[in-house]
Amino acid sequence: MPRQVDSDSKLISRARSLAPVVGERARECEALRRVPDQTIEDFHQAGLFRAIQPKRIGGGQVPFPVYFKMCAEIARGCASSAWVLTNLASHHWMLTYWPVEAQDEVWGGSPDVLIASGLAFPCGKANKVAGGYKLTG
Repeated sequence: MPRQVDSDSKLISRARSLAPVVGERARECEALRRVPDQTIEDFHQAGLFRAIQPKRIGGGQVPFPVYFKMCAEIARGCASSAWVLTNLASHHWMLTYWPVEAQDEVWGGSPDVLIASGLAFPCGKANKVAGGYKLTG
């Protein structure tokens, strides 16, 4: 069984204590144009990526207000790092809408695997007109 992620106040407390550390790396994050590897490792070690992952996988499955507070604490140090944390961690929740077999395929090797996707909301239309296209929506 994977290690269980602590919930609620411990996650928020860990995020709060990491915020200054992440903040010290904010310029590096900006210069790299990505989150520094050490910050990603810190998020893993603190269990932040797995906050809303299902308990059956060893995640925290914390309520969304706790998750949002945790991410907001990180944003006090570095908004970019918090955005990446929020985005990647939210995919653990999104995966729960897939069949258990798909979840097990993703998490079978490691419950710490990070996943991401692109979301498209088709709402516009392109109509061919003289000289090109007219876009609406």
